[in-house]
Amino acid sequence: MNEENSCEIKKTIPSISDKKSLIFLGISILVIAIIFLIIFFGAKHVDPYKPERVTYNYFDFVKKEKDTHWMTDWQGTDGLYELGFRFNPLEAETVQVSGSLNENFNNRDVLYITFDPLEKVQHKYTALGAGELLLVANR
Repeated sequence: MNEENSCEIKKTIPSISDKKSLIFLGISILVIAIIFLIIFFGAKHVDPYKPERVTYNYFDFVKKEKDTHWMTDWQGTDGLYELGFRFNPLEAETVQVSGSLNENFNNRDVLYITFDPLEKVQHKYTALGAGELLLVANR
């Protein structure tokens, strides 16, 4: 037999680093596939957001996702109104109120909201309270 015409078959033995690379590649692909399957099939089994709901004195109060207020509908004599509240009725039931309201408070056309800057109390809720009162007063 002529050496030029013979086909040589060379066996190459993979080195240890090649084997480790293949094992690492296989494990990486498997982990990515598992993560993909969990995301793809797991998303179908996640329940959609169900809004919080409280029924109180025949009114349904609903707090939707990413909403800061509890909303309810009230039928007035001249139409349907959507009312918003920072707290639901069950949360507000236990709030203790002290003092009294001046009868002239509701009879004014103009309402000034202010605070005493010299009082030694932190006023972190002053802006929030003023904003809430203005929302109610403007409706």
